[in-house]
Amino acid sequence: MQSGGTLTEGRSRPPLVDVGSFTGGVLTGVRGRAVLARLGDGVEPTALAQAAQDAGAKALFVTDDSAGRLTAWWGTDDNADRPLQIATVNAADAARLRAAGGRIDMTGTPNTPYVYDLSEGHRGRIPDRDLTYRPGRRELATVRARFHAVRPVGGGEFRYSLTDAFPVGIGFRERIDYPAERTDHVSTGPGQLWHESVTVGDGTLEERGGLNRYQGGAHTALDWFKPVWHPWLGTGLGWGQERSGAMMRFNTPGWGTPGPTTPASATCGATTAA
Repeated sequence: MQSGGTLTEGRSRPPLVDVGSFTGGVLTGVRGRAVLARLGDGVEPTALAQAAQDAGAKALFVTDDSAGRLTAWWGTDDNADRPLQIATVNAADAARLRAAGGRIDMTGTPNTPYVYDLSEGHRGRIPDRDLTYRPGRRELATVRARFHAVRPVGGGEFRYSLTDAFPVGIGFRERIDYPAERTDHVSTGPGQLWHESVTVGDGTLEERGGLNRYQGGAHTALDWFKPVWHPWLGTGLGWGQERSGAMMRFNTPGWGTPGPTTPASATCGATTAA
């Protein structure tokens, strides 16, 4: 799935139309169908997405001549999502779609009931073997995550991987609708740490989980945005209370949830020097 499209819910079997290379203009004969297109050289992804939307396409699958899968923004000029499903495929998958012809089976689940967060580091070397990672059940931790909300609301969340081999967390928050429950399966290799960030709305409120090391085969429960019980000087923002000579700094979140594993902070917190 690409940013700027809408993930449809449920199952459908739309007819597939291969329109070939798109270099601009109007798409015809694709209303209610899934479109397979090659993005022409110099053509903006949003131009192809707009043409598919104007033509009434139900889904858009895009490939190009570069290795891997294209990642781009496919939404409108005012940063809104388009009312069709948009995905990019590599050359091999595009060939499979063409060969299949007829109709394609699509299944959409906007809020997944499970997530696999997998990471395997190779410190100081590039392995000369197959990098396929197939962890067993005893190598993964199971996390039962509950996202609380007093009323339905959207938000975002992500679990960042930090390892001895690569101590920088890279990623971006994925959309999620609250309230929700989810089962996560998480890597637990040597030196593996995870940092989680969960937000409500457009980032109005945020909770962070600090640095967590999970044990293989263990089962853990996490509660996000559970009711507030007391003030909490947590460590979820990466640092707590510090002193350097005559300078003291206090990280003072405005509130905290009752669970000890999810220290929280409001994004409007500030640093005070004394």
